[in-house]
Amino acid sequence: MSRRILLGGALMLGWTQVLWWLPLNRALDRSGILLALLAAGLTAWAIIARPQGGVLRALLPRTRWTDIAPLGAAVAGVVYTLPFLRSPNDASTLNVLLKSGWDHVAHYAMYAWYAGGGDLTGTFAAMPDGSTVTFDNYPTGYHMTAAALGGLVTGPGATPGPRSYGIAIALMLIATVVVIAAAIAQLPALRVRPALVLPLAALPVTGYLLGPGTVSFASGFPNFVFACALVGIAGAIAITGARTFSPLTIFALSGLVVATAHSWLLLVPLTSLAFAAVLVPFSRARYRQSRAKVILALAGVLAGVAGVVVALVVSFRVLNGATLAAGGSGGFDATSLIGVCLASAGLAIVGFLRWRERRSRTAWLRAAVVAAVPLLALAMLAVIGLQQVRSTGHVSYYFEKLAAATVLVGLVTIPVGAVYAFGAARRRTRVLWWVAAVTATGVVVQAFGYVGPTASSINSAIAPGLHYRADASALMGVSEESMRMIRASDVSRQHGGRTIYLAVLPADPLPRLADQWHLSLGGVWTHATDRPGALLDMTGLASPDARDKLPARVAAMLEAEPSFSVVVAPDLYMEIRDGVPAQYRSRVLTWTL
Repeated sequence: MSRRILLGGALMLGWTQVLWWLPLNRALDRSGILLALLAAGLTAWAIIARPQGGVLRALLPRTRWTDIAPLGAAVAGVVYTLPFLRSPNDASTLNVLLKSGWDHVAHYAMYAWYAGGGDLTGTFAAMPDGSTVTFDNYPTGYHMTAAALGGLVTGPGATPGPRSYGIAIALMLIATVVVIAAAIAQLPALRVRPALVLPLAALPVTGYLLGPGTVSFASGFPNFVFACALVGIAGAIAITGARTFSPLTIFALSGLVVATAHSWLLLVPLTSLAFAAVLVPFSRARYRQSRAKVILALAGVLAGVAGVVVALVVSFRVLNGATLAAGGSGGFDATSLIGVCLASAGLAIVGFLRWRERRSRTAWLRAAVVAAVPLLALAMLAVIGLQQVRSTGHVSYYFEKLAAATVLVGLVTIPVGAVYAFGAARRRTRVLWWVAAVTATGVVVQAFGYVGPTASSINSAIAPGLHYRADASALMGVSEESMRMIRASDVSRQHGGRTIYLAVLPADPLPRLADQWHLSLGGVWTHATDRPGALLDMTGLASPDARDKLPARVAAMLEAEPSFSVVVAPDLYMEIRDGVPAQYRSRVLTWTL
């Protein structure tokens, strides 16, 4: 069963986005098309393959003890994301997103575009104001897949909003950890000692839900976490597929390469390494296949190359050294990075020694591939770090993100590689192995911070994921500032997006962030509508001392942007409207309480 989850999940996570690459009628439900294609594929397989023992018997997977890993990962993922899955309305989810990470607003805008019927070609087309959407040069494969999963839950024709976005990214995270666990559970070496799957799968699942994965997820980078997982999943497929030449394996790997390119482009070399490993001709017997299989495999390779080219075309304008050197410095976890690199190097050495001892090319390949992926990331870190130091004198954003990616990738590749580098243990007393495995799993779960029933009493030591889940549960309620944001977006939609939202009440977020959310919620966040937001970067705009200066500042905004109006809360409406010159009063807007 785990092997089917792995390959099916890889195909789904990799190729679902293609449905959003081409323009279709907005009335068409792409999630429904996805289900129809799945049904058609199964029907075609049943007719062509004619499996022995009957179709129904062939469709039912054979279960093993190791299949407990993906099931456990699914339960853990649901429990962790329950605040988003149970959110009652848009305002509740928006309250969590507002107080988590700034980048959630950009990813929500991308998701809403595709969930609302938009497509990739539409991001390059001119909007009614003459400009394009703000994410026209950003790979958005993650958001397309999230729109597909979200559409399966919300149903066709549903209007996208923060609640559906929260459900979609929760489902994406659940699907990600399930496929990761399946990638480990399907390893043939674990069939001899199935109890080992518990601690081996617990390491990446805990890391993604409670450790460094949740730090990036909560900060507003769900696509980054997704891309890191794809690299490790590709490594597991490449290792187990190294002995056979299967078009299905090629399509799964090429889909993961494409999904990586359209989620976080910098990780494509890592996923491509796994792809290249499965194609290496270590023996001629692998290529003694029918012509149909060879053609299908070549089609998979070409499809992967074409998908990466599409991502390069989308990102062409920002593919330069200046982009890599941009951003500030927030620090990174050097200890975890060093640990992952040392473990990867150790696996490579062990694999090499096994090859020298037994002349087993397969054993060498399996250990070398897993070790080379994080080590390739380390080499990329060295190149990017040198470039950033030469340009700015210090390492910055993309170095730190790639360092975090190296750790997340290693959480998957290290347990996979360890199984093959050291081989399967011989059978011993089954009960003792299960007791030892459960004990080891309990230790692994604590690797990123305390996880247990008394976590609230030792708040400073608990895992980051528990912190975020507790905060999300507490914030999952309607707040005045989130309701004001939604009301402001309604006003923006009525005026074609030519508005600036002035959020200056005590509980409001930063004015620029609030303005971006009101444009995203209104569905009109373009380069033209984003430009006036720079006027909100004035220091002290929301301070109590600046309240008497607000009419003058609003007048300055309206004078600088003659085609825009300013949206303010009803509490400030009369004060600001009466304080600006008469010619500007009709452009001061609010909503009805």
